[in-house]
Amino acid sequence: MTSAPVYQIAFMFVFNQDFTSQKVQIDVADSNSFVVSNTQTAQLEAYSGSVTPPLLNFSVSGQQLFFNISEGTTYGGMQALVWSSFTAGSPSTLQLDAQFPSGLITATYNVLGVTASGQLVSGRNTIQIGH
Repeated sequence: MTSAPVYQIAFMFVFNQDFTSQKVQIDVADSNSFVVSNTQTAQLEAYSGSVTPPLLNFSVSGQQLFFNISEGTTYGGMQALVWSSFTAGSPSTLQLDAQFPSGLITATYNVLGVTASGQLVSGRNTIQIGH
């Protein structure tokens, strides 16, 4: 059995208007997982501007990326950098269930080191690494 390759993914969340108290959750919906180790750490940083928006909490586990945004301002946002395994095969894929307020937040992803990027929708998403 071939082991699943691991890639770093940047999830970008841009706020389309001011808001208070919103949650963003991304669940792995297949046999993959988010990988957190001494060499593959998760990171959260500002998407635009010099500071991240105020958060109530942020967590990454093997199956879930979650944060609760206390306050967001128009054109603000954040970027979450995480590592994830991708089901081995051709093409390698990662299935995600994303939950966030559509219209209020625009979400995109970029798999670093390869040409895989796109928009996330609230609901089921498939990220493919082409071969």
